[in-house]
Amino acid sequence: PCPVFDEDKEENVKKYIASLPEGLRKVEGERFNNIRQIKDYIGQILHRNQYKKGVKLLKGQTLSGTITMANDSVVVLKVSKKKAKSFRWDELALQQYIDFLDYFAQFSLKATGGEVNKDEGKKNAAEIFLLAALLCDWYEKYDDALKFARKGIDLAPENKQKTSVLLLK
Repeated sequence: PCPVFDEDKEENVKKYIASLPEGLRKVEGERFNNIRQIKDYIGQILHRNQYKKGVKLLKGQTLSGTITMANDSVVVLKVSKKKAKSFRWDELALQQYIDFLDYFAQFSLKATGGEVNKDEGKKNAAEIFLLAALLCDWYEKYDDALKFARKGIDLAPENKQKTSVLLLK
């Protein structure tokens, strides 16, 4: 199946999960729920933080600029001092979602000060790497899924069992 960021595809995935043997339904449902929340999670982070690495679109374009805002419908890319472009979430390439997650996991590792200590940063980064691993696995990008899973486990070895269950069903 493919990731779900709209309700039409969500019904198809629910049918897919219902078609699985009973022993797999719970884990696949959990995987689906994690993946379904990725867009909203990224949107929350972009609401508070800029992303200065441009944007990759489904059509194959890569545009330079800074994402300065995101909401439920669009991300806004500032391409110059006076010009910005808006893109619907479904116009973004899969690789862009993966890049967002990787970038913000790295950002969590480097975040210091305020209420975030180094251990919390590592824990947050490990959770974000797990989301990236799940997304890659769902899209059958298995090498990338393993790469992100290893990064997450290296940061939070206590997540090894959870990661194994969600990725290796």
